[in-house]
Amino acid sequence: MKGLFLITAVLLSFLQDSCGDDLPICRDLRAPFQYPDATYCPQYAELGCCGKRGERRAEKTVPCSQEKEACAEYTRNISCLTCSPFSGRMFDDSDNARIPLCRSYCAETYRKCRYSLLKIFKLRPWRDGLVSRNPETEEELERDAVAFCEKYASEAPYCYPQIMALESQHTSPRPRSPTDCVCAVPVATRLVQPQAIADPGDKSNRLFILEESGNVKILDRGLNKVLEEPLLNMTRVLSVDKETEPNLTVGIVSALYFKDSYLHIAIGRTPESKDVLNLRSYNGKIIRIDVDDQDPGKEYAIPPDNPFINDPDAFPEIYAYGFVQPWRCSVDPGDPVDGYARSDLIFPINSYTYGRDIGLVGGYMYYGCLHPNLNGKYIFGDYTGGMLIMEEDRDTGEWERHRLCIGDSSICPGADVSPLFVASLGQDSNQEIYIVAIERDTMDAVASGVLYQITDPTLRNDPQECNKKNTKFT
Repeated sequence: MKGLFLITAVLLSFLQDSCGDDLPICRDLRAPFQYPDATYCPQYAELGCCGKRGERRAEKTVPCSQEKEACAEYTRNISCLTCSPFSGRMFDDSDNARIPLCRSYCAETYRKCRYSLLKIFKLRPWRDGLVSRNPETEEELERDAVAFCEKYASEAPYCYPQIMALESQHTSPRPRSPTDCVCAVPVATRLVQPQAIADPGDKSNRLFILEESGNVKILDRGLNKVLEEPLLNMTRVLSVDKETEPNLTVGIVSALYFKDSYLHIAIGRTPESKDVLNLRSYNGKIIRIDVDDQDPGKEYAIPPDNPFINDPDAFPEIYAYGFVQPWRCSVDPGDPVDGYARSDLIFPINSYTYGRDIGLVGGYMYYGCLHPNLNGKYIFGDYTGGMLIMEEDRDTGEWERHRLCIGDSSICPGADVSPLFVASLGQDSNQEIYIVAIERDTMDAVASGVLYQITDPTLRNDPQECNKKNTKFT
């Protein structure tokens, strides 16, 4: 059996932090990446925002004209700015956008290559009388250059060639520090008390979102929207008899399939429950069943290697016991061990002082393609400290825990993360991690829930290459 259960015992908060100076960022508000095969813009091979398609688009912006040969250096410098690791800070896509050139370089380019400059940025300033369409004298050309750059040029440091000073400080990826922030990128909003997400695993580019009402909604990543019609309402197909199973109405906190294809269900306990060690109770247990088969008198079968299958004093469904409140469980698919040895006592990899950090929500090990600096790290939530991250020291086997900073707009342009409760974390089939969040100021059934994707603003892999690997979305 490959894999490892990660169980975290109930989260309740989500914090936003300001985490330092500006970082490189691409126009899609994601981190830059390496593209070693860069040919048109080789200066951004080690760290930039263009893969194969991006380079091709940059090259195609250069117009064919009588200026082309004389202006080759200018047009190449300008068109490659879309591949700069700071392109997200240089380009403004608003209606009043400026071009990413410093004023003096803008004027120099306008005087020598105005036709190419205007074509690259798709500008026609003569229409509003700002400049002459065909200046007849050097004085008129100079006046036009000043007027044009007064309106359209950008300010340092986010303009070319001033940006080169910043780029020189970020010529290659840097190792991730425990104090580095991540970004929480909203991918779905106006959710009504969302509780959990699931990926159907069918390469359909969808995520299923469970709301507290029982509605299961579909997030179509291709359309970037939540479909209005719910897939189903769980209350119509699933119910629990509160008289015969009073504990289960509050006790089931996670259900997932393990690598062995058996269903594992984590069951908590009621506040009055004292029997987490009682093998004739399901409280505080992980149960393991085979839903593809049936034993006599049951709707499921007991796996033959369940540890208590032959114990008359124990429920045979029990797989592990002794949990106070196993709030969200996940599988670590990165564990390279095949098979397992029974261990009667499993110590926690990390412990918390009672009375503090008591609101924990279990998370996931990150093994996605997009964010290599997060690889092998466990991301989860905490009531008093927002988000947390842990990683294992492979030499000592010890796990180190750090607070995980959620970046503000200085780290993650466009970020607007309000204080929220974290209901749960989720993962898609590409092993990208999401935060299921509820507005802190209300617990009413209002459409204030948000689904965020966790991204690393310091580095990512080439999205095109990840798409090929995943054959899904990024």
